[in-house]
Amino acid sequence: MFTSIYFYKVPRQNVEAFLVIQKRASKIYMRFGAIDDWTFAPADLSERYGCRSFLKEIEIDPGEALFFSLSLFSSKDEHDRIMSHVDKDPEIEILFKEVSGLIEISKTLRGEFNRVV
Repeated sequence: MFTSIYFYKVPRQNVEAFLVIQKRASKIYMRFGAIDDWTFAPADLSERYGCRSFLKEIEIDPGEALFFSLSLFSSKDEHDRIMSHVDKDPEIEILFKEVSGLIEISKTLRGEFNRVV
């Protein structure tokens, strides 16, 4: 398995519009073959079990909400194949422009991970 993960800082007044864009983008990822694509809102960011809170590492302004998305693929090769189609999709370009008007893209954290266990 292979996944790409994004952490978004979304101004609270833009949350609803951001989630609409995420739903539309998720359908595009799925249409081109992603196993799944989810967006999550925090339920509990407190320190527990001797672990630090995300909020100790990711600075969130009082007017922002933290979200993360996870896109799941069968392999890195499948990810690359699917994303080559997603990146050329005209609707994804529109959605990127829309989301860029709602959040500061430069504040978004991203990474790609291989499943190891």
